[in-house]
Amino acid sequence: GSRCRLNLPGGPYFALSARKLKTKIRLEPAFVKPCCLECLGLVRPYVLVTKDETVEHAGAHHDRMQTFKAKLLSDHPSKGVFGAIDVGESCYWWDYGMLQLYQKNNMLALDDSEEAEALRAYLKIPAGCVQDSALGEGVKVGGGSLVLASTVKSGALEHCIASHVVTGKCDASDSMLINVTARSIKAHNCIIYNVVDDSEEGLNLPDGSVYTNVFVPGAEKPIIQTSSVSTDGGKVFKMKLTPNPYSFNDVYALNKSTDVKQASTG
Repeated sequence: GSRCRLNLPGGPYFALSARKLKTKIRLEPAFVKPCCLECLGLVRPYVLVTKDETVEHAGAHHDRMQTFKAKLLSDHPSKGVFGAIDVGESCYWWDYGMLQLYQKNNMLALDDSEEAEALRAYLKIPAGCVQDSALGEGVKVGGGSLVLASTVKSGALEHCIASHVVTGKCDASDSMLINVTARSIKAHNCIIYNVVDDSEEGLNLPDGSVYTNVFVPGAEKPIIQTSSVSTDGGKVFKMKLTPNPYSFNDVYALNKSTDVKQASTG
């Protein structure tokens, strides 16, 4: 579920109730939806059936959140509160909440379709497959690949997204390379994200790999975490996958108090 720290003006009612609850709550069903759904008849969609939630309990929570919302608006009449907007049935919906969807909806930007064109417009990706990049003589870019703010001295990219990549040689296909620096990169159907590799051999990944670095302030080297594009991260969130040093949950806990600015500049 979503994790969020709420700092709400005029919210002592909600804070007091949360302290009394003494349990974890999921942001979407516990806060967002009951604040947005005005009608009790719309409570059923966010009932947590798997947690033995009942319509009666959900309805009571809906009423409680509506009371909180009314008090918040009353205390701050010049302010507004987020709400639900009907965008119709013909809009595009690009979900990035799961790895498979993250891959699918990013790679969509390479397609030759009306939806892909809309996505590129939304992301403000200009026309042309290579932007703000330096490619060596003979580098082949095909399959609708997007090369953005990258330096590639040799090799080929076929049906790839390469954003902020710096490498001497790249042999990649059907892959996403985001914020990657390495002497060489070999990847097929891979996601490589936020990686700095200074090894002589570079990155030579098995097909379908997911490869990332986690930068921890004060640590000599980044943590290497791997997975595969077919792995459901939600189901293995608390499991330490071979050869990872940590589970994904461990990494989340490790970085819970990390200063993002410090981590990115240190």
